[in-house]
Amino acid sequence: MRGPPGWIGRGLLTAPSTRWYRPWNAARSDPAARQVEGGPTASGVYARFDAGGKRLVLLDATGRARRSYAAGAGLIAATRLGDRAPTWVIAGTDAAGTAAAARAFAEPSALSDRFAVAAASGGVLPVPVGGGA
Repeated sequence: MRGPPGWIGRGLLTAPSTRWYRPWNAARSDPAARQVEGGPTASGVYARFDAGGKRLVLLDATGRARRSYAAGAGLIAATRLGDRAPTWVIAGTDAAGTAAAARAFAEPSALSDRFAVAAASGGVLPVPVGGGA
C-alpha cells in the first residue's frame, strides 16, 4: 500500500506531531486532516467522511465506496501536509465515533502495518476494504 504524498514510510508513525480527537466536522478545520476529504489520491487514506461529516465511507483499493457507517463510526489516519511533521487524525461521525477511534488508537495492534483504520461496528477495520479490482 502506498502512503500519502510526501510519505516517508520508515519510522513515520512512531511520533507524529499532532493528534486530533474530534468529531470530523471539527477535525476537518486542520489542513492536514482535511486532506482525507480528497480521498486516497490526496491523502493516501482509503476512507472519507461525507460532506456533512455524519457518515464514514470506506473505500476499496480502486477508491470506490464499499461500506458506509453512520453514528458511532471513527477513523484513525496519519496524514502529512508538505514537509510538516505527520498528523494523526482521530475523528468520528459524532462523539461516540471519536471515542471509538480513540480507544482503537490506544490498542497497540490496531495500526499494525497500517497508517489508517476505521473503528466501526464494534471493531477495527483495515482500509482499503476488500472488493476492488
